[in-house]
Amino acid sequence: MKGSLNILLHLLLVVIIIAAVVTPFIIILLKKTSPHSLATIADVEVLVSKINEACFREATSTTSNGPGPVEMSFDSLRQPLPALADRSEFITRMTLDSNRGEPSFVLYYEMFPPGHAIGWETYQSGFKYRAIAAINKPSPFSRSELESFTRNVDAKFRASRPDDKLDVLIANIVLTGDINPMTGKKISEQITGDKAAPSPLGTWDGDYFVFKGEHSLIESTFAKYLSCGDGNLCLLTSDGIKKYPLNLCTGANQPIDYVQFRIGSPKARSDFNIASPCSTKPGGKVKIYIPKNEQGEGRCLCKKIEYPIYEYDKNTETLSQKGTHTACLNYVDDQTSPLQEVAVERCVIVEFPSIADYCSAAGTGDLGPAGKGATEYIRQTTEYAGTVTGGGNVVFMKPPSLVKPQGAVPEAARGLFGNNGWVWP
Repeated sequence: MKGSLNILLHLLLVVIIIAAVVTPFIIILLKKTSPHSLATIADVEVLVSKINEACFREATSTTSNGPGPVEMSFDSLRQPLPALADRSEFITRMTLDSNRGEPSFVLYYEMFPPGHAIGWETYQSGFKYRAIAAINKPSPFSRSELESFTRNVDAKFRASRPDDKLDVLIANIVLTGDINPMTGKKISEQITGDKAAPSPLGTWDGDYFVFKGEHSLIESTFAKYLSCGDGNLCLLTSDGIKKYPLNLCTGANQPIDYVQFRIGSPKARSDFNIASPCSTKPGGKVKIYIPKNEQGEGRCLCKKIEYPIYEYDKNTETLSQKGTHTACLNYVDDQTSPLQEVAVERCVIVEFPSIADYCSAAGTGDLGPAGKGATEYIRQTTEYAGTVTGGGNVVFMKPPSLVKPQGAVPEAARGLFGNNGWVWP
């Protein structure tokens, strides 16, 4: 009997080892061959066309109340689901690791907003404090000034938290493989001793920024915070970032500064960003419109900041302004530099009536034993620290491991954004 038990235990051990080895390859294979990728790209292209249609209809409308919303179904921001993924933190974390630390798809306007990745970052370890900073200088300015600004951001942080470590990202730079946006240095200058030159983050191939080489979790997950260009929707995948220009929303007749995401009633609001899995509930229609009522519910109200978007020229080693980004910091702790809520005059609203999946941290309800919504955890994670010496704004983000639901054991962190929220990355 004892011998049979030992055999069974050995067989069980072998099965566990095989599963641990094979599962990552199954996940990668599913991700690479999934029809969800094609469906997602198709749905994103429809969404882009509908936003452009809303802008065109608004620009050509002759009625005082506007042409009304453009509608569409949205059911394709999905991804393959290995068995027990919604019950196993190990499989979820492993899948994230195979996808550069991100969900399969993340869609956002120009730049991903700080703090809104809290839903899946609770699965990750190794994050320090992070600074998402935006330099603001007369154009053009030199790369050396960018280096100086990164040091100023670090100094501002250390003045209040001398014992903590920080990673800095200068986010309002269009994605590039020529400089390191965490330091401002050229890639070639980062060689030390006999070490090989580090890989650039990626290279542009038309409208697609293709990731290159191996990078740390910090470097990989920082990519979405960089600009994919002025006036673009950005689709993040495991292979790169595809930009989708909103051409009919950026012309002289209908310039748009901002795209706002809304869910449900009362409506949760945020900078436009959605992550897989995301779909509307059966029968639900996404509405896309430009608000007209200057006093009512239709306005894009938020705690607004604006800053330039720059592109780097490797030939002159200078950065030149190529646009302006508007961000809303409603869900960010701004006690040190309070912001007033104002109207964003030129915006597009993308409104989901309800959601069947995760979609966005802004749309999740009361989660965890403390009964706090996900937006409260964004507030706990992020702090608007105002301007920095040398010109520019900065948001500091705490390590996700420091943001825990009250009265919960550490393992409940995944439950917070698990069964009630981000079940699957």
